[in-house]
Amino acid sequence: MKQKLLSLFLISTVGLFAQQPITNFLGGPNMFYASIQPNNLPNQNSGGGDQNWVYPSATNGSVVETVETPTAAELTNFPGATHVYRTSGIVDGNATSGNIYAIISGSSVQIIGLTIDTLTLKYDTASATVGTYPLPYSYQNIDDTVSGTFVYQQYTGTFSGTLTTSVDASGTLAVGSSETFNVTRLKSVQDLDLSYGNFGVVGNILIQSSSYYTDNQVPEFPIVRQANTSLSVPLLQINENRTRVEVASQFANTDFEPIGSNRLTLAENPVKQQLELITDAQITTVEIFNLQGKLMGTYSKTMIDVSNYASGVYLAVVSSAYGNKTIKFVKN
Repeated sequence: MKQKLLSLFLISTVGLFAQQPITNFLGGPNMFYASIQPNNLPNQNSGGGDQNWVYPSATNGSVVETVETPTAAELTNFPGATHVYRTSGIVDGNATSGNIYAIISGSSVQIIGLTIDTLTLKYDTASATVGTYPLPYSYQNIDDTVSGTFVYQQYTGTFSGTLTTSVDASGTLAVGSSETFNVTRLKSVQDLDLSYGNFGVVGNILIQSSSYYTDNQVPEFPIVRQANTSLSVPLLQINENRTRVEVASQFANTDFEPIGSNRLTLAENPVKQQLELITDAQITTVEIFNLQGKLMGTYSKTMIDVSNYASGVYLAVVSSAYGNKTIKFVKN
């Protein structure tokens, strides 16, 4: 249970730097992020202007985010949802996936559901109001109460708590040796009590997430996003903490390439019949996953027959003596 719950999130003073309004929820379709090792991370507690955030560049995987219209089955579970944000990838060698269901009306955004593997959160009695975009600097949501039901395997219960969202800081941000960007931070804190039957409150989830938007980036999306999750369920003897950091691939440099100077490319993308990897590294294994995290096959060559794959987007995790790298491809 703890691994499922801990994977959920994946949601001042005037300084010298620009303090831009946040104009977009999460990001755009088909965003590709490198997952960063959560070591020596900058402090997230300070707000206001003139901040300086420097993130490490060592990677431990990658994820892709897509934005879609909910299916008929999803609308049965999450009535009224207009958008579903799907995140899938490989982190620390493990497949991970999750969905965020939202109602977006004009510029207003409300979260009404989350799913991660066998866990579902439905904000069916009080949805999570993010705000009306653009969110100006110093913004904080007023109605922060959330509640609903959760389902985990055979267990069904309720949750209640708060979700606060604020545009609370600005400054400069760098990842490894990359160039420095002027950024504005969107921060959210979700504090949920979990209740189960006659046991009452059995646990708590505290999630603090920070998303950094660079000035004048079009389309606008977080170039770095970090989520710190604390989970306590004494009834199940769970007391865990986890941190996830992701960096948009558009801002990756050579520090993000675990294969080192041995570059990895595809002969063609989209792919028709054969997935051909071009690299001067000695490949040990290639694992291909679909966006639901299902392992489609494991290979040890650079020319892979994918003619029997259904059309769609896939992730190829390439391992070599230089490390691992994940590359996204489309099968026509």
